[in-house]
Amino acid sequence: MNNVEILSEEMALRNIKEECHTYQDWKRYGYQVKKGEKALFQTEIWNFTHYKDPDKEDHYYKKKASFFGLSQTEKVDEVKKEEVKTLLELLAEGLSIKECNEYFKIREEQEGGV
Repeated sequence: MNNVEILSEEMALRNIKEECHTYQDWKRYGYQVKKGEKALFQTEIWNFTHYKDPDKEDHYYKKKASFFGLSQTEKVDEVKKEEVKTLLELLAEGLSIKECNEYFKIREEQEGGV
């Protein structure tokens, strides 16, 4: 299963209809998870590690992630959510996890985050 399928299944099992992202993703989109909110669910998703050292092999691995719903967040800056693609949108477009990570790295640099 890929991450889109994993998240879709987890949300369906829990009857979650609202948009969900990790804490870091909400922050990237200009939202803050409200203080005291607990994750709607946790699940293992695929992550990618890219090494600059050519002696180390890039690889995928499973990592537990916590997901929060839109109702648990508040807008904190001027970033327009429509301008930023979500991880699920990128994966649905056929991008690999590595390509998604690169997309987010470029977005963060453009926004002065790095």
